[in-house]
Amino acid sequence: MFKLKYDDEILDDVIEGYTTINIEGRGLFAPKINTTNIEGRDGEFIINEQLPARTLRIHFAIKAKNNEERNNIIRKLNQKLLKRKDVKVELTDQEGYYIGRFSSFSDMPYDYFQGVGSFEIYCQTPYLYMDIKEKTGNNINIELDDVTFIEFVSVELDVSNTKEIKILNKNNGDVISLKDLENVGKLIITKEDIKLDGINIKNKLDVNTSVWKKFRIFNKDIITITGGENCIFKYRGLIIWYYYLIII
Repeated sequence: MFKLKYDDEILDDVIEGYTTINIEGRGLFAPKINTTNIEGRDGEFIINEQLPARTLRIHFAIKAKNNEERNNIIRKLNQKLLKRKDVKVELTDQEGYYIGRFSSFSDMPYDYFQGVGSFEIYCQTPYLYMDIKEKTGNNINIELDDVTFIEFVSVELDVSNTKEIKILNKNNGDVISLKDLENVGKLIITKEDIKLDGINIKNKLDVNTSVWKKFRIFNKDIITITGGENCIFKYRGLIIWYYYLIII
């Protein structure tokens, strides 16, 4: 048996009378292929392909003694699910977590004290996110097997006596380069921001050489960081399909 952890709360433990019994949507996952017809050519021409959003359907059981108790369980469940934002969604029988939000609900019959129902969680991205890994130093060896993709999370470092910071993937040539730095402090680079002691310094990004938001990393890549000290490089694995064992 497994339990559902939603926004850091295990629903099976915090809602008496509620039990997660099954989940759909975490198995094999196929890309959406966009095609077009070309006159004079048989078949279709593939333009591109992309992974669609993922929907998880959670099946649950309710066990109550009377109608009032049943309604209280449903009310508590709805309160726990309705966050109006994306949250971490975890299942105790697998590693990692999804990021999604409560999107729909299929109630059990109103005149039953015990029965089953379901609700859906909409995940904008289809990935199962693994825990963030971090490595220190100016020469980073990426080590992460058995994942579909590897995502750059952030770089943290101290800037002291330098005018330029350069982060280079020696395997594919991707670069994040900052030039004409004027101040010292803690530099944090993510896919959303570039800040030095909390101050936005995106204007220091060398747009001619940097890929920044599209900085790619793969297993066995070597990342070098020049110009900074006390460097912390963070990354995580993304998985499309996860093998899980069902124990009966």
